[in-house]
Amino acid sequence: MRVTFKNSKGLRLIGILDLPKKENPPIIVFLHGLNGHKTYYKFINELAKELPKQGFAVLRFDFNSHGESDSDWINFTRASCTEDFKAAIKFLKTQKVDIKRLGVFTTSMGSIPFTLNSKPIKAAILHNAFILSKSLRRWIEGYEDEIKERGHIEYKQAKTGRIIKWGISLMEESIHSNYDSKIKEVKCPTLLIYGKDFEKETARETFETFRCKKELQVIPNMSHTDTTPKQREEITKLSVGWFKKYL
Repeated sequence: MRVTFKNSKGLRLIGILDLPKKENPPIIVFLHGLNGHKTYYKFINELAKELPKQGFAVLRFDFNSHGESDSDWINFTRASCTEDFKAAIKFLKTQKVDIKRLGVFTTSMGSIPFTLNSKPIKAAILHNAFILSKSLRRWIEGYEDEIKERGHIEYKQAKTGRIIKWGISLMEESIHSNYDSKIKEVKCPTLLIYGKDFEKETARETFETFRCKKELQVIPNMSHTDTTPKQREEITKLSVGWFKKYL
């Protein structure tokens, strides 16, 4: 069902909540990547359909400035999504789910709001986590001159043709923020899934930075956002098994 809630700034966030037939189920929240949205990824959509069949509730929602949610793109940062995530948890406390058995599935940028608010989480899966400070700095390097001149980034998204705009706040965050220390504070069991387009050394470094119970799985030839039916089947199998084990 379609749901609406607000973050701490009063921005309206739009989501989809799917409930299984069982009462008081554990709940999985999906956190999408930069420029994505709640139904953007085929592998997330398929997993979100399977989890309720396995007895899990599922919430997918759009971060601020993404999808159907309210926009404040000029001030948007990855860290601002943490407030959205907290708002989602607050909303779920009003629903018929077991908030004490809370899991997350993140992709790319979505790993950041998780690590900045990991304390309530009992089990996590990070798909192509884009989280290390050096990765954020490397991403912004190609846009620095443009954003300093225009005050924002502007480019066309290859997959959708949509014009993307981000303000100087995102550049400053990419250059100066250091989220690596927050990774070390994660306590819940965490599964990291990577594919071909993320440098092996970065994947390994990200994995080794975590201090919690953890596993690393590599799915051959899987790109950052697109997946084949076989890869989606593998993601679903790994994810259902992880959440069943720890939730």
